[in-house]
Amino acid sequence: MQNLKKEIFIVHIIAKELQSSLDVDKILHVTLTGITAGYFLGFSRAFVMFYDNNENILYGKKGIGPFDEEEAGIIWSRLEKEEIPLEKFFENGKREEIKNSRFNIEVENLKINIDELPEENYFKKVLKERRLFVINDPLNDENIPSDVKKLLHPCEAIITPLFTEKKCIGIIFADNSFHRREITEEIITFFSLISIHAALSLENAFKYNELKDMQEKLIEEEKFATIGKIASYITHEVKNPIVTIGGFSKQILETDDINKIKRNAEIIYKEILHLEKIIDNIINFSNFPQISYEEVDISKIVEKIIELFEDEINKKGIKIYNFLSSCKIKCDPIQIEEVFFNIIQNAIENTFENGRIDIISEISGEFLKIKIKDTGRGIEEEDLKKIMDPFFTTKKKGLGLGLTISKEIIERHNGKIEIESKINEGTTVNIYLPMGGEK
Repeated sequence: MQNLKKEIFIVHIIAKELQSSLDVDKILHVTLTGITAGYFLGFSRAFVMFYDNNENILYGKKGIGPFDEEEAGIIWSRLEKEEIPLEKFFENGKREEIKNSRFNIEVENLKINIDELPEENYFKKVLKERRLFVINDPLNDENIPSDVKKLLHPCEAIITPLFTEKKCIGIIFADNSFHRREITEEIITFFSLISIHAALSLENAFKYNELKDMQEKLIEEEKFATIGKIASYITHEVKNPIVTIGGFSKQILETDDINKIKRNAEIIYKEILHLEKIIDNIINFSNFPQISYEEVDISKIVEKIIELFEDEINKKGIKIYNFLSSCKIKCDPIQIEEVFFNIIQNAIENTFENGRIDIISEISGEFLKIKIKDTGRGIEEEDLKKIMDPFFTTKKKGLGLGLTISKEIIERHNGKIEIESKINEGTTVNIYLPMGGEK
């Protein structure tokens, strides 16, 4: 009864180690260590082969144990001196040393074509019947593949499948080449339990790695898609100003008319400002500066932004009603200016001629709420869900970063942005900024 309790405790430790890992190599290491360690199942050697269903082959994955009698003596005498405690055994696995051992190298070179094996061969039967076999004399058994026999000594061996409900993962093979320990019913039971836990842990690890690979692939694809969008944007947006600058520079070189030179220089200057804005958009998106808090009157910032767009407002006949009273809060004035620049610019661009834009403030709990409402074309419901995503834009020109940058700035100020819209009725942007400022 005492031995049984010990074996159950040991299997529990192995199962716990297996379930705590999603590293395939560690799972194999723990499994094979549990099978070969003296105070676990005590087999002399063990190895795992994985099954490739597409090619119908078994290929060697990992082996633990000495290659011959001489090596066995050296290894076990060293282990006895080290006296590794049970709870530290798996941590002290020396996986790199095992990887370079002769037995593991020979195992990694194994490759068994299942189609070439007779029906009674254990390596074929274990996959087909999905059950464990004890082999009394594998060295002289004709139902053992010749490549495996090269690794064997006179002994008993055991082979069991690694499988789950949905998948056959491979096999575990173990022998008692040097210990000559009897393979009892108790050992068979615990060997089966370890193989079940190992199979489940490997399946979880495979699924995790597949998801991880898929995620990395999607991220990589998204990176390339982003690079493509930026390249397309730069090509489209930068080309026109450069062509304009080149054309008007050439005219300056070819004329002595001071009025013409001045007009062309003004055009060149405006195009340079345009290029600077493009570069700023890209830089701001990829590298947000630290917030520098100051006490700021939001109404003054909004007035300043409205003045910047005065010409465009007058051309379209838009009426802007600024109902903001003095609203002082702590924020980064430069970053908040950029937010209101982006939002008001969008409102002006989207508002129909002779339309109206209202800017209103109110206190909402601990937040100052600024509402910017236009009478423009509105946003489609499907587009509204993506409107603040990077590089999403409904405009013919633009990178689609204005709202993304604005959202990031407001959230870094511990606030939020909400957008409501109806087609042909207009859009309302609600900006919430904490009254207390920095938190």
